[in-house]
Amino acid sequence: MSTELLRPNEPPPYQFYKEHLPPQIEIFGGPNFFPDELCSGLAQIVAEMPERKQRFDFTWPDPAGDDVPGLITEAAHWANKHKTPVNTAILKRYVAGEDYQSRAYELHQDPEEFGTQRLVLVTLFGDAELTAVTGRGDTVKLPCGPRGVVFLAPEIAHSITEPLNPGGVRYLLFMGFRSPVNAAP
Repeated sequence: MSTELLRPNEPPPYQFYKEHLPPQIEIFGGPNFFPDELCSGLAQIVAEMPERKQRFDFTWPDPAGDDVPGLITEAAHWANKHKTPVNTAILKRYVAGEDYQSRAYELHQDPEEFGTQRLVLVTLFGDAELTAVTGRGDTVKLPCGPRGVVFLAPEIAHSITEPLNPGGVRYLLFMGFRSPVNAAP
């Protein structure tokens, strides 16, 4: 892909990163990577949410003018700084043993609308283990603890365990770039 295909006011497509940031990393992450104050603030939002999931769609590259919490704007800027454009953030609460069984516990790929950029998975509170199957068929397991971040290629199938920490509660921030399904790259 040549740089002439880059469009103004749109993030570079995932393929651009794949070709210009070799070697391509399908999955990587680390503990204690996400800023502490941002993590604590977002965890507080999740703790107070009446529903288990809340989605925020906003404008890339700067959601500041959109109707989203300031902490979501900060998280989006953080992701963009790490070469992962995002225009959607989803806050989720997982509770071990609850009646609702999340599909995230089963091996899955995220919806096609998020298939053009890397995904960002941030554990805000609690512990779990992520399993991912790479494009080569290798299985990778990563611990997911507070402030831990996983960057994931959108085509990678993955699952997460129920919360493993005492109390059995985990808060997650998912960030991705939503684009129209079947849109030209």
